[in-house]
Amino acid sequence: ELARACARELWWLDDETWIGRFLSDQPNLEAAYDECIEQREVGSAGAIGQALHRLDAMRSLGGAVRQRKRSALALAMDPASDPARCAELWNVLSFYAETQVDGVNRTQATERRLEAWRRRGEPGQLYRALGSLAVRRAASGDADDALRLMAEAHALAEPTWPPRLLATAAYQTALGHMHLGDAA
Repeated sequence: ELARACARELWWLDDETWIGRFLSDQPNLEAAYDECIEQREVGSAGAIGQALHRLDAMRSLGGAVRQRKRSALALAMDPASDPARCAELWNVLSFYAETQVDGVNRTQATERRLEAWRRRGEPGQLYRALGSLAVRRAASGDADDALRLMAEAHALAEPTWPPRLLATAAYQTALGHMHLGDAA
């Protein structure tokens, strides 16, 4: 439940307040993550992995992020893992190009992330995954698919969502258009 609270609060608190609130929980989260990986608890490992990833990334701890991504990839790629329950693991794997791991590139991780969130049907996460893949497509020069994904993401947006979540699409749209050479 702590990991879910981390995820919820991320969208409502500024970074400093969020880190201050959850940093003291990091050792407990790390132990829980390791246990979930060992016990093959895909959903819990994904939720905890995301929380830890954010804590580490906001403090520039790339080594810890890479190690966590390696274990997340092994669990996500396990044929016994339910693909829809791996959605949060794919979130962890698709974030931050500077902490990629062997076995999956950022575009592949982002594609799998979108597939998993489509299966799960959580609109806010689907919104983020669509925008992320739109940026990857734009970066590769696939303008048609990038624009289609951006439009699909924007169509999901709800005015009641946290402002920080809504800002995600604006950022991803701007980044996508920048990659396309058409700053919007």
